[in-house]
Amino acid sequence: MDTGFIYDSHTGKVHRPNGTIVEGSNGINNDGSRNVYVVGGSMGSGGTPEAITFMDSVTSTTTSSYTVNNKSKITLEIYGTATSATVNFKAVGPSGTSRAMSGVRISDFGVATSGTLGEIWQFDVTGLTSFIVEVASISGGNVSVKGTVV
Repeated sequence: MDTGFIYDSHTGKVHRPNGTIVEGSNGINNDGSRNVYVVGGSMGSGGTPEAITFMDSVTSTTTSSYTVNNKSKITLEIYGTATSATVNFKAVGPSGTSRAMSGVRISDFGVATSGTLGEIWQFDVTGLTSFIVEVASISGGNVSVKGTVV
């Protein structure tokens, strides 16, 4: 979408289509309006969400990892037909050692290092090397662990 605003990289100023300069020091223009600019990526930190699949209908214990790179947040859902399942969350930092990772269950803001069927979890993965999901136990069906990373 072309808004007509032009950014002058030499002066660091933003010009409106009518040639006037947007006042950036206090965020309020002469007419009382405000301007919001997103510089690089999309709104929020981390950029465009990327779909990730850790497990897809697995019926036995297994482990899957995701290389974090420059991502900051992982949101995942645990679901399936199993009568019970336990999914552990782990992180790998600069040392290369796998350690238990706490996440936040979004239904009640509970904090834990493992989850079960029918839950959605969020994790701050800023600065980590890898994020690991481990199906530690499963019975009576399958389990999937999928989500997004930004």
